[in-house]
Amino acid sequence: MVSPQLFYLAHVVEPQISRATLLDYDAAFCQSSQRALEHLDRITCEREMAADHLLEILALPRSRRERVLRMESRFHSYSFATHALDRSEGEVSSDPAKAWELVRLARLVIPHTEPRSCGGAEALKDLEAYSLAVEGNTLRVHGNFPAARKSFSLARSIQKNGGSDPDFTATIDLLESSLCREILQLDAALTLLDRAEETFAALGKVDCFARAIISRANIHIVKGNWLEAATILRSALAWITNPRLLMAARHNLADALVKAGSAPEAAQIVAATADLYERWPDTLTTNRRIWIEGLITRELGDDIQLASELLELAMENFRARGYACDAGLAQLDLIATRRKLALSRRRRSAGERFPHPLHPGVAAAQQDAHPAAVEPSVAPGAGQDAGQGGGAGGLHDDLEMPRDQP
Repeated sequence: MVSPQLFYLAHVVEPQISRATLLDYDAAFCQSSQRALEHLDRITCEREMAADHLLEILALPRSRRERVLRMESRFHSYSFATHALDRSEGEVSSDPAKAWELVRLARLVIPHTEPRSCGGAEALKDLEAYSLAVEGNTLRVHGNFPAARKSFSLARSIQKNGGSDPDFTATIDLLESSLCREILQLDAALTLLDRAEETFAALGKVDCFARAIISRANIHIVKGNWLEAATILRSALAWITNPRLLMAARHNLADALVKAGSAPEAAQIVAATADLYERWPDTLTTNRRIWIEGLITRELGDDIQLASELLELAMENFRARGYACDAGLAQLDLIATRRKLALSRRRRSAGERFPHPLHPGVAAAQQDAHPAAVEPSVAPGAGQDAGQGGGAGGLHDDLEMPRDQP
């Protein structure tokens, strides 16, 4: 028989507690939902306003920008920082100085952003690490490799205190691999790309995965494995759909082929890519097209003088716009081309000087017995690096490098 006390607890007290608990849960859920909707509205508004806010800051004199960003809280948002960093990555191919300024603005905003407004302190640390990686990539394009290495090192240090967002982490790996390639730490570059590709594939980020594959092919080009690079790029062209990445893959395939001695096929690929080149007439794309056309013209042998002029034009344009690394590599190709041109002129001159090496009176009788001689002296290194874009055939002490090229 049930005691009165147990009956009272079972049928009177517990139902009242359960009803009270459900009411508390309902209230808590409604409150949480309301807060989530408010945050969503705020984030949506910040994203919509980020572009206008950035334009407003860029319209200010450079000397006022930092003070305004610090003082006005409407700029202190995660969305503003990410938008500035996205713009910076886009500007790298046309204006590295502007890309640097955009990174600087993003990095000024991050310390003033409220952690509770964007997922907490760990999310902000991830963003800060990513901003340093974008800064490092901009410095790499400028040719300032020591400063770029410092930025990436600091990014890795800050990552340890963040939440290690996989998207940001993979993008940092991708950007740092380009620096490792430039300073010839090729094994380290491949290791970074292995990690980046695995993460991008898991996240389903096809375009980012394509960028990593194209970067892998670039490393093989630097190594001199041109046929391996061509194989990677041909395979990627079968599934890349992004037009800009398609252009990059085709361009790099042409670069690998011309270095491998297949200039006619490289010329066909560049010609077939003309419409894509025209869609993106930024500084890097335009001058890299001039550069590859110079290499193709040189290897076809039709007009070495024109090839020299094209390479010189690309080099000077790179140098004028602050692309020190590209300027230095184009200069190596220009020097090789000028040596090839000088050798061609010497041979032509030798042929004109020595068709009749003896006195004209006996030349006719002796010409069959003594064929015309060709001057054997060739400038040191001439020809050995012909076709080896980027100086892959060897460096020489007489190379004049741009002032800011390490």
